[in-house]
Amino acid sequence: MGLADFPSDSITNEIRLSSSGSGHWNWIVGHYYRDSEGQQVTDSSFFAPTGGPFLNVLVLDSETHSFFGEVSREFADGLVEVLVGVRAFEDKRTFQDLIFGLPVSTFDEEFDSANPRLNISLRPNDDAMYYLNYAEGFRSGVFASGAAQAVAANAGTTAGIVRPDSVKTLEIGGKWTLQDGAMNLEAAVYFSDWEDAQLQPLGPDGLPVPLNVGDAEIRGVDLALTATTGINGLIIGLTASYIDSEYTSVNPGVAVLAAAAGYSSSIADGQNLGAVPESSATLSADYTGPTFSNGANIFVNSSYSYRDEQNDLSGFPAKADAFEDLSLCIGYEKPESWKVTLFGRNLSNDIGVLSSSYGTFIGVTRPREVGLSVELEF
Repeated sequence: MGLADFPSDSITNEIRLSSSGSGHWNWIVGHYYRDSEGQQVTDSSFFAPTGGPFLNVLVLDSETHSFFGEVSREFADGLVEVLVGVRAFEDKRTFQDLIFGLPVSTFDEEFDSANPRLNISLRPNDDAMYYLNYAEGFRSGVFASGAAQAVAANAGTTAGIVRPDSVKTLEIGGKWTLQDGAMNLEAAVYFSDWEDAQLQPLGPDGLPVPLNVGDAEIRGVDLALTATTGINGLIIGLTASYIDSEYTSVNPGVAVLAAAAGYSSSIADGQNLGAVPESSATLSADYTGPTFSNGANIFVNSSYSYRDEQNDLSGFPAKADAFEDLSLCIGYEKPESWKVTLFGRNLSNDIGVLSSSYGTFIGVTRPREVGLSVELEF
């Protein structure tokens, strides 16, 4: 067996200057700095081919500078507001893979990017707001360890410097207050283009290999609704989302690694992204009863949630289960004094795997739970 430790040290500083918020113009500018060192220290005989002692240290040094700024302007007495911004990013990274203090792999690279943002909002009245938002994101490159490079080479592909990946997202949505304030509705549709996605497909010997696995597209719809009802104290809520995600092009090295490890990867053209359920929803109802003469009241909270199945993050052919949860609690409380609650969680007793990564199931839904809790405040 063996031990792993992850010591780290970092210094972070951010400086911002912003407008006072009065007038039609608003702006913010700033600088972000971070200097960090992170290590992964593995002291084990488990990973050594001979079964003897083994000391491996991975060291990543990163020095980051980021300059950012945004400016916004209102037009037509606040009917329209336009915001534009940009973030210029530079990250100098040094990576070393040491075995018994001797370097087996060293990288020294600099990654930089300039990421714009645009937001246009329209407020025709106090009860409605529409918006369009475009933004670009960037993530620095990473490096494959000597072991990961060896696994990739033995499988018939290469690993080393993993290039930065980036996401471009366009979102259009709106927010409304309806029924004289009794109902709030939010809805949005969005499209994201993920280029040079950084993931770690599972290779032979169960070792993840960091790669730019390819490009992907994500299309989604989000909905959120809260509403009071004709029953005083009763509020209902609904959140729902639908996500259509797929890989549009995939690095051939992913399939090479999978074949060498003896499985068919779900990181493939037309497949859904890992850890992204196609649909999910939650319906809730909360009721707070009238206050009694002693200052106490009754409350009821209930919810039903559903989440679709999802692929393994590393591409291993394992799926986290779709699951649903029905929960209910009924209580009697005197605020700032005491509370008694009868609760039931996962009343449908739906047991399943919450997520899967690198072929390992992570987390399982808890079975049905029914209980009574008593809380006192002093």
